[in-house]
Amino acid sequence: MKIKIVDQILSQKCFWTVIFSCWIFIGIIVSIFDSSLKNNYVYVLGVNSLLLAQIITYRNLMKKERNVSTSISGTKVNDLPLFSILSKNSDYLNKWYSITVSFTIGVTYFVSLILLKVLIWNELITIYGAITLILTVFIAIQLYLKYLLYILTLRKISKLEFTTLTPVSLHNPSECDWIVKFTDSMSSFSNYFGILGIAYTALFYLTTPLSAIKFTENTLVIDTPNNLVFKITWGIIFILIGFGYLIFDYLWKKYIKDIIKKIKRMQLKEYDITDYSNKQLNKDYIELFKLYKDSPNFPQLFNGKIFNPIGYIPILINLYRLLQPFLSQN
Repeated sequence: MKIKIVDQILSQKCFWTVIFSCWIFIGIIVSIFDSSLKNNYVYVLGVNSLLLAQIITYRNLMKKERNVSTSISGTKVNDLPLFSILSKNSDYLNKWYSITVSFTIGVTYFVSLILLKVLIWNELITIYGAITLILTVFIAIQLYLKYLLYILTLRKISKLEFTTLTPVSLHNPSECDWIVKFTDSMSSFSNYFGILGIAYTALFYLTTPLSAIKFTENTLVIDTPNNLVFKITWGIIFILIGFGYLIFDYLWKKYIKDIIKKIKRMQLKEYDITDYSNKQLNKDYIELFKLYKDSPNFPQLFNGKIFNPIGYIPILINLYRLLQPFLSQN
């Protein structure tokens, strides 16, 4: 799934490396001359490190996506090319509303920091931070949409009847090249969003005053310059990043398993209706039948567990931040 604007820029390694290096240098200079934000150089390096991590991750995921596209080309289910499903979903990423949504969320995140008075308007460091934050969130949301569209692609494939499959694995469907490549790509997306969730959750609380959440007379009190914005931002991080990760991780693994089960069921039916007049041939096919039936429902090289432990960390951070005032009071 290609995002033309982003892919074209990030595919030119020398270009974005020079631009990014200059951008960090500018940030350091700005942080020296503008001290309106406490420990501003920490935030400059922190946000730029997050941006760099996303760029590197994006490039690595691009390679895995190319592997998926190559492996899935030529694969057909009921004479329907699976590549057509993949390419149709990828078209959504280049629509104007996809770009607009990603940009709008980036701007909204920046505005929320202004309203919470983490950043001060009309300061040079704020302008620098605005550009960096919007670009960082833009790339994060684009990758989020990619992840979601890949899950929808797997869902659509898993809903097919699987009466025929070309080519078919006669020994272990969980080791089909396209299934392994798809699982590899989705596993990388999942791990990336787990780590990204930790980073964004930590960044949110690092920029939030420690007194924002407190207990007063056994009552939970939120005390920020804009409580509504804080609750909305907190809710988005808690739900989309925390629980969202767990739900998405569960769904794509479920769809992979459903696809493998359908391939096995299709092939086992074919074995079952085949007439074997030769006794030795019949014996060989019975052994093959048992081997096929007992083959794994998920590629063995990857973690097929329902929940990835990484996904619990952002939730635990949120719960700790919520309970911290109560714990410190006791």
